[in-house]
Amino acid sequence: MGVSLQPVEGIVHLGQDVASLERVKAHALGLDDFRLTGLATAVPLFGSAVLGLALERGALSADEAFDLSRLEEAFQEDQWGVDEEAADRTAARRAEAQLLERWFAATV
Repeated sequence: MGVSLQPVEGIVHLGQDVASLERVKAHALGLDDFRLTGLATAVPLFGSAVLGLALERGALSADEAFDLSRLEEAFQEDQWGVDEEAADRTAARRAEAQLLERWFAATV
C-alpha cells in the first residue's frame, strides 16, 4: 500500500506519517459496503488495523492474522496454562476470523 508505520512499544502514542494514514483512509473509503463491513469487523477482532487490512487484502490468512493478534495471550497460556473459558472465547474468535476470510474471498 506504500504505507510506512512506526512501531511503538508500550501505551504512549506516537504520531504516524500523515501520508501513510491518508493512503489507508483512501483504501478503506474505496471499498464497497461488503468489504468495508468486513474490515470494520476484522480491526476490532484483531485489535489491529494492520492485521485487519492484511486479511482484507489477502496478505495473511485468518489463522495467521488471529495468531499474531494474540501473541501475548499465547505467551501467558504457555506460562500459566489454558483457562477453559478463555479457550472457548479464543475458539469462537478464531471461527469469526475464519468466517471473515471466507467473507472477503466471496466479495472479490
